[in-house]
Amino acid sequence: MLSGDIESDGTKRLKVSGPEGVREESFDFLVNATYANRNLLAKWFGFPIEPLRFDLYEMLVLQIPVPQVCVTIIDGPFTSLVGTGREGEFLLSHIHDSVSKSVISADGMPPDWGELPTNRENILRHSARYLPVLGKVTHVESRWATRAVNAFARDFDARPTVITHHGFGCWSVLGGKIITCVTNAREIAQDILGERPRAAGTALRGRVPERQGTM
Repeated sequence: MLSGDIESDGTKRLKVSGPEGVREESFDFLVNATYANRNLLAKWFGFPIEPLRFDLYEMLVLQIPVPQVCVTIIDGPFTSLVGTGREGEFLLSHIHDSVSKSVISADGMPPDWGELPTNRENILRHSARYLPVLGKVTHVESRWATRAVNAFARDFDARPTVITHHGFGCWSVLGGKIITCVTNAREIAQDILGERPRAAGTALRGRVPERQGTM
């Protein structure tokens, strides 16, 4: 998305760039799930900016000669090893060592990180304490992502799903997850259908649905 505005009749108009070039699209309702760019819609449409903390997050791409598996250490330093679906390839992250930099930006937008420092040795060393299979790693490379969380969360790693109804047929979703996406979609759909009118600017906390699914 390049820009957007709200027409006098309430239509949301976006300028987007795609394989066929730049074009304009119009919508009656708009759900913003752009994660680190959560405040981009707010800037365009004049909605309140949500204070966010942006983390430069390093994940390791590993080659390990073992079958595909996903393991997450919850009761301890949060460490996660996730198979990518490709033979012998995994992603590894660590609650503390994967975070290279953290910034609460004044404008609510992700910063330009500049140089991307690696913390591979510490990620591997501390994770191997809980996952001995990491001793069989044959190749390592790094990938970085920008993680967005509430700026003043009491828990450093807290990432609840928060849906904000801006009014004017616009919603923003921060921290959406597979286990909450169906519930989140239903809540927004109910708002759209007018089954549960909600004041503009209020937030909904995502809950784990009874039945899991993906969108």
